[in-house]
Amino acid sequence: MHFTTLSRTTSRRLLPALVLLTVITLITPLRTFADSPHQGSPHVPSMDFEAVNYGSSAASSESGAAAAPVLTAEAQMTADMFDRINSIRISYGLAPFTRNALLDQAAQAHVDEGAARGWLSHYGVNGSTYYQRVAATGYDAVKVNECIGWGYNLDRMINFWMNSRVHRNMLLSSTYTEVGIGYVGNPNNTWGHWWVVDVALPSQ
Repeated sequence: MHFTTLSRTTSRRLLPALVLLTVITLITPLRTFADSPHQGSPHVPSMDFEAVNYGSSAASSESGAAAAPVLTAEAQMTADMFDRINSIRISYGLAPFTRNALLDQAAQAHVDEGAARGWLSHYGVNGSTYYQRVAATGYDAVKVNECIGWGYNLDRMINFWMNSRVHRNMLLSSTYTEVGIGYVGNPNNTWGHWWVVDVALPSQ
């Protein structure tokens, strides 16, 4: 009798400990499953995205990174046209053009004039030729030629020139080595886009 009473008393004392041990035993595998990426479901690596700074150029300078030059809309269009022409030349195995500031000056002055009067010609208002306009900037050329166009955005202008034998031969010529580009964008004008591309072979 005494042994039986002792066993019941001992059982009552041990019961809470047994319950706690059971709970711990059940929880531990669940925690192990959740903490390990290799059990149950495949491991998905984290993805590191490059940070993009949409702030001002001043903010970029403060961070230590060199700020890219900010181009006006028209300057960006001429840069894009330059890249497109050279991309086409390279695809045909030709050397890319070098862009020249004096040729840019001649092309821009002529396209400004044409956009202002509403039409373009290879002759200026004063009757000047592209040879004369280029020479007036101080550029010493052996040969000069000119592409003009209006009413077309960059893609359509390139397509037009590349489907015109005269313009195509000019842009794909191995004779010319330098180029200048002028552009005017006028959304209030019926034509919208105005282009002049001067190609040249310098004397030196």
